[in-house]
Amino acid sequence: MAVSLRKICILWLTVLAAVPFLFPLHTAATSYVPYTTYTYSYDGEAQESPNAYVPLARYDGLMMKSGALSDPSDLFADNINGRIYIADAGNDRIVILNRRLETELILTGFDGEGEKFTFSEPRGVFRAYNGHLFVADTGNNRIVELDEAYRPVRMIGKPDSPFWPKDTSFKPIAVAVDTGDRIYALSENLNLGVVNMTQSGEFLGFYGAQKVKQNILDWFRERFATKEQRARMVKTVPRVYNSIFIDHRDFIWLTANSIDKQSLIEYMSSKSTVSAPVKRLNPNGDDVLFRNAKWAPGGDLGQDPSGIVDVCAKENGLYSILDGKKNKIFTYDRDGNLLYAFGGTGQQVGTFRLCASIAYFGEELLVLDKGYGTITRFGRTDYGALIEQAIVADQNRDFESSVESWNQVLKQNQNFDMAYTGIAEAFMRNGDYQSAMRYFKIARDTENYSKAFRQYRSAFVRKHLILLILLLAAVLAAIWFANKKIKAFNKKRDHGGDRHTFQAEFLYSFYSIFHPIKGANAIKTEKRGSIRAANAINLLVILTFLYKGIGTGYIFNNILAENFHFLQTIFSVVIMILLWCVASWALTTLSSGEGSIREIYITTSYSLMPLVLLGIPVTLASNFLCLDEQSFITFFVFLSFAWAFLLIFSASMTIHDYTFSKNAFTVILSVAGMLVILFLAVLLILLTGKIGSFLRQLYEEVVNRF
Repeated sequence: MAVSLRKICILWLTVLAAVPFLFPLHTAATSYVPYTTYTYSYDGEAQESPNAYVPLARYDGLMMKSGALSDPSDLFADNINGRIYIADAGNDRIVILNRRLETELILTGFDGEGEKFTFSEPRGVFRAYNGHLFVADTGNNRIVELDEAYRPVRMIGKPDSPFWPKDTSFKPIAVAVDTGDRIYALSENLNLGVVNMTQSGEFLGFYGAQKVKQNILDWFRERFATKEQRARMVKTVPRVYNSIFIDHRDFIWLTANSIDKQSLIEYMSSKSTVSAPVKRLNPNGDDVLFRNAKWAPGGDLGQDPSGIVDVCAKENGLYSILDGKKNKIFTYDRDGNLLYAFGGTGQQVGTFRLCASIAYFGEELLVLDKGYGTITRFGRTDYGALIEQAIVADQNRDFESSVESWNQVLKQNQNFDMAYTGIAEAFMRNGDYQSAMRYFKIARDTENYSKAFRQYRSAFVRKHLILLILLLAAVLAAIWFANKKIKAFNKKRDHGGDRHTFQAEFLYSFYSIFHPIKGANAIKTEKRGSIRAANAINLLVILTFLYKGIGTGYIFNNILAENFHFLQTIFSVVIMILLWCVASWALTTLSSGEGSIREIYITTSYSLMPLVLLGIPVTLASNFLCLDEQSFITFFVFLSFAWAFLLIFSASMTIHDYTFSKNAFTVILSVAGMLVILFLAVLLILLTGKIGSFLRQLYEEVVNRF
């Protein structure tokens, strides 16, 4: 039966109409995002994560109905009255937007005392808690205060104070006001800190000046240089702040992007506040920004650090810093843990040319791009909301909600260490220390793992105290009994027993480590030692180092077992023993040493027995100690190596019949000889590799030609 053309058209139209319902269009929150959101692992590797913020729109002057922006320098979002203020320096104006980012008012100046005043390159803007608007009128060297109707209240120029540095201008580039109406300003190229003023503009002094770091070489060079030399020296001066932000608790946030590259790289791991690109100052001017995470808050890790130009914070402790060098946003919790980083340089919505300022506007982020003259709105995703929800629940001690939220985060991002830490902290507060340890271990948070382990250990000891005392008594009794038997065995062999059995040769090492000179002399004259026993001891030394690599407690060795290099460890021990024996034999032969290379090898091997006797118990004990008890491990490790060195030194002096001074000189030369042999071996390997590469290329050339 033929189907009419009309029916076919109706059928296709019906299918096309149903497509949007079968395959709904993506919303702004799931549309294409031109950047990759990431965070950093414990090892400092960048790990991709779901998007916490996505770009909603980018507004230029046309969309904002303000005309094109020119060199916009500062952005202030007022979450109380829903307005956004832009310091449009290139156009000498302040642009005021509503919630829809449409221009509500443009301020090019103000009337005062019958005179028209205009702005000149205003680079900072701030709306105070009392509703007054403060403008850093940079080109006019003043701060302008306007009331809620934008009428002039006062103009604050260069402070008239004997404490203001002579021949120093006042060019405000940023301004902020606290709840007590105290004014804080940054002046261009002024490295003395923040300019602090009263409500009326009276100069109070400088606030939060950056400390400088001068090494001992610079100090001596400056002290002994002539006047002309000092004049030519590069001065070590405090760095200049470039932005200011004040939070709801009146803490002053400052950023600095004039820090040299090497200082920034060192800061990210050392967390020294001297080179911190972002600071949070209390009323005393002390930096109280928490840096409790593995990496300090400051942007990207690696050899290409960030250049921080602005910061904004929320009441729940989260804060974001703006990287003007790489055009990225980095968001941290109040402890300094990086939650996510996103953005980049480009032309798509969500990337920038030269970002200058950042602000929270409700649950959105606003970023001012002075390169494009635009504002980009970022909307928070469900993933970002879950992270924030978990952090707030943890702050409110709602641990059940915190764990639930962190588990939801892990469903979207299993590589997020912060989520594991959050769950672990909730378990720890609820007294479930074993579960807390498990999650801290996944996050590789050794410091908090140690705290949880201490609590778990205390509970375990209280529960099994009697059993542990009996176990300790049994171990001490076993050590005492074994020591007694070994002493008796060695004493029996001293009176004519069979001295050539492997057991006798091996157990004699327990005598020689306590009587080094007699022991070395007996090995030389009475043949109490042997190559086979020395090999057995060296095998034990290798096994001790292997056990140390894989058996040390997690707190003191968080290297994953699959990353431990077994062959490298074995090779290192063998090479060090052989290098010492060869270097010592070569030098003692030239300096009238009486010992043979066989005797050097045997006495050296016997001298390494303390590494086994102390190394294995220390490694075992490391599984039962906390982080602040590391000094015990350090002491016994040092003791084992010092003991072994003294035994080697005594054995060398005995078998070669040297005086103390001659032996000390020879030992030092032997160590130097080890380094020379090692250098020559590496050089030989490199040359052999190059020769092999040359021969291979020559062979390929011949084959290809013929």
